[in-house]
Amino acid sequence: MSRSLVVVSVGLACTSALLPGPRSLLVSDFEGGLGGWWTNDPGFNDRTTPTTTLISIERCSERSGGHSLRIRFHRGEGWASAAVNFSDEGDDWADAGVGEIRLRVRGDGSDKKVTMGVQAWADDLVTPVMFELPVSLSRTDWHTVTLTCADLEASRPNHRLRLRSLISFQVNGSGALGPADVWIDDVEAVGAHGAGARFAESPLADRVRTATAPAELPRLGNWAYPGRDGDALRQCKELGIGFSSNGDSAVQQ
Repeated sequence: MSRSLVVVSVGLACTSALLPGPRSLLVSDFEGGLGGWWTNDPGFNDRTTPTTTLISIERCSERSGGHSLRIRFHRGEGWASAAVNFSDEGDDWADAGVGEIRLRVRGDGSDKKVTMGVQAWADDLVTPVMFELPVSLSRTDWHTVTLTCADLEASRPNHRLRLRSLISFQVNGSGALGPADVWIDDVEAVGAHGAGARFAESPLADRVRTATAPAELPRLGNWAYPGRDGDALRQCKELGIGFSSNGDSAVQQ
């Protein structure tokens, strides 16, 4: 191989090493505790039972020295959910261009399945919508599960998945699964493949794009403002603020 080719190949290797990897935002690693995870089922949701009876969670120690979350489904009737709620995380995900959720999963070896995904507000900002995908419990080794935003959105074709409207991340099942166990760890949101722009849009984006420009809006008056204060009158006129008065010509614009 010629010296020039060696230099080029070394240069390419150094360039690739300097390229930034996909940005990831940690959701849960369970090293400091449950990290806000909680459980819900019909009895607890309706306050007919003091705790959930169809599902439970516990923080477990791993042989590696770390910790994971064990989710147990117990025999019974009705839905069951383990979740971590969000506040402003959705904005962080959108700003980071998140396009997928990754987590490590270990099943109990059964042929059962749970669903995993995110709950978010619909575009009416009133209705919660669950975007979720099935995950098998058949593998008993730790492996990575990737939930892309595109696949999650496709699970509810009549709705847009908008990260700024996130409510929670959930692992869902039912009492019909019980007994069943699944372990999860290192849940993170990843900005990969440049696929996050669609999901970063605000639910109000379309309304903002089609809204009338401020300069084209009618001027609406506020009674008794700014009164007979000459300086205030001049400032309002300079700023283009509309105002009026009940027949007082001195304070009409």
